[in-house]
Amino acid sequence: AALADLRLPIIAYNAPKYTGNAITTELLSSLANLEHIIGIKDSGGDDALIGHALTLRAKRPGFGVSQGNERRMAWALREGADGITPGLGNLAPATCSALATAVRDGDDATADRLQAELIDLMKIHQHRGGVAAMKAALHTRGLSTLQVSAPLQMYREEEVVLVQHVLDAWPGQLLTPRSR
Repeated sequence: AALADLRLPIIAYNAPKYTGNAITTELLSSLANLEHIIGIKDSGGDDALIGHALTLRAKRPGFGVSQGNERRMAWALREGADGITPGLGNLAPATCSALATAVRDGDDATADRLQAELIDLMKIHQHRGGVAAMKAALHTRGLSTLQVSAPLQMYREEEVVLVQHVLDAWPGQLLTPRSR
């Protein structure tokens, strides 16, 4: 509410893993009553929260719902989410886009296969998850430095090698640098 005077559209972001504070259905209802809150991105994996957000959207045109939880993308799209915003989109954008297209086209078999492939790619997080893992994966592709902002810890070389093994085993298309 304190940001309403800025007259900027704001998307609520539920990321309890990083914030320690999950957006509840009650809080989301309050947020949706604020005109400048135009939607929610959920990365917490709370199916009830997505369901509630979709109910709110039906009552408030222009309120968007996006799923960031990479394990639940196909499900959320099938339920009516407006889109997906997965971290894996930084690394495997074609697969994420293809998953959304498959759901939109009603091709459940393809959507389920792509969802499973992306869940498998999440193994990049098995050693130490989050932003540092993604930076390490992008680094192996020549797309990023390993540097992360405090309090996160940059991956050590032996951890980067473990991420590289995951990427080498993954059958999908990974982003590559543009040729110069």
